[in-house]
Amino acid sequence: MASQDKFTSRSPLLRLPCELKRYVMANLNITSLYALITTCKEFYDINKSSKGFILRAITTNALGDALPWAMALHAARRADWGTTLPRHSRGELLDQIHKFGRRYLNRNNKTLIYPEDFSFSLASELISFHSIVEKFSLKFMEETTSDMYFHYFRGHPIPKPTNTETGRVQLTFYCMEISRELLPFYVTQPDELEDNERPWQMLWHYFAPWENRIAEAISCLFLDKLIDNAVSRGLIMMGGSAYYEWYTVLGLRGFDKLADDEFVSRNAANIEAGQKFFRCVCYFALGESGFTWLRPVGGNLMVRSFNMDHLLARFPQEENGSCDNWYFTIISEQHNPQYAGFQPLPDETVWWDRARINAVFPGILPSIAEIQDMAEGNVYIQDFFEPEVDYCKEIGY
Repeated sequence: MASQDKFTSRSPLLRLPCELKRYVMANLNITSLYALITTCKEFYDINKSSKGFILRAITTNALGDALPWAMALHAARRADWGTTLPRHSRGELLDQIHKFGRRYLNRNNKTLIYPEDFSFSLASELISFHSIVEKFSLKFMEETTSDMYFHYFRGHPIPKPTNTETGRVQLTFYCMEISRELLPFYVTQPDELEDNERPWQMLWHYFAPWENRIAEAISCLFLDKLIDNAVSRGLIMMGGSAYYEWYTVLGLRGFDKLADDEFVSRNAANIEAGQKFFRCVCYFALGESGFTWLRPVGGNLMVRSFNMDHLLARFPQEENGSCDNWYFTIISEQHNPQYAGFQPLPDETVWWDRARINAVFPGILPSIAEIQDMAEGNVYIQDFFEPEVDYCKEIGY
């Protein structure tokens, strides 16, 4: 007791009121909190009695707006339904996707994240994985931006990604991880009817069409390049399917360990021996234009209205550069002769804010009012569409 009194008298921190101690703890990082509560019983007791408030605060500080998506990914990793027949029929999988989507992916109904749900293991898992998302988001943004500035804006300084650009890319990485956790393999054989992939397509319509485009850019312009080095070193012998198989099984964590030769060799051998039906597309829905996010006209699924009020209501944006880029691209595809046969802006720009687009490609992206004028009186007509599904109606937006 004398020793404890002596320690207390030497520590100004221990003399603080309990509420201030809790405030200090809530503003530590997860590693420092663990060190504190494992070396001081008083702080251990405060953390124990806080019922998760401190851990939730620390996790919120670390993840910010990404916390709901991290919790959705956590739930996806623990989903108790499989993805291959005959365990679940297509209809059963669709039901499961709707249940998951309505609970975790509806941005107009924020999932309540209760303090008592937080434990050290959960907080550590969320924060650890988010650091990987931050790392790869930054790499992707740096790589694609430097390419664009080099080719189109050489000599100008490259502004750092804005908060909205960073958040947009991070959210897309979470979308990709959620999708690979829930539906990592084909529902049936990959050479069977496309309609069997309705669960996959439906899941991706819980995300925005411009996020779909960002996922495509991440897949085709970034992640496949990262694995090329391991392939060239002879550590991965899976041919052209290497990216899909590696990502399906190991996700972003697997890409984070590509420098570990022993890890790569061991997992590549396991994947090759597994003989699973991996997807032959990366983690975005088929149909680059994203016309399936538009509402049908008169019940005809091949004809879509350019009115996107339902999308703006479902996917509210803090900054609309990525949304406007997609909207202008899909309208230009059929109604802008200036860009017949190719898209107005490079794929590398799909995550950019409008200010960055206007700086590097001045005069290309019209104002939203001008884009709406282009859309007025026009529709999007698709010659072939399978499966014939009104995703917006089924999901409810």
